[in-house]
Amino acid sequence: MVTGPSGTRAAAERQRLRLRASHADREQVVEVLKVAFVQGRLTKDELDTRAAQAFAAKTYADLAGLTADLPIGRVKAPPPPARTNVKAAVSLAITAILIPVVLVAAGYLSSSAGLVKVAFLLAFLDAMALLVAGAQVLDSRYRKR
Repeated sequence: MVTGPSGTRAAAERQRLRLRASHADREQVVEVLKVAFVQGRLTKDELDTRAAQAFAAKTYADLAGLTADLPIGRVKAPPPPARTNVKAAVSLAITAILIPVVLVAAGYLSSSAGLVKVAFLLAFLDAMALLVAGAQVLDSRYRKR
């Protein structure tokens, strides 16, 4: 028989594993299993089987066996690559171009110099926004290198 601190810890752990698990303990294990599934460590069938076993578990030992082959804690998955929403960007660009064009046309048709001035101001602001956005794209690509 092993005595001392490590023997005492092992005996305490064996004793704890015999204790009955609560609903919260079972749900916590199911959450760990879900994370493992999302990370690709378990298949859908494995998740379903282990989750059913977790809900049927009576002791901490039953629950410990379900996650023994999984990393301790939640291992962070690498962030997905950044994707731009091209459709939204094109839609926004078309709208930004069409508004000044429509205003210029309306200004000339109605002989309103004020409306034409507003249209040209909007066109100028759109051009500045396009330059700023382009500079940000170039800056982000430069920083990634």
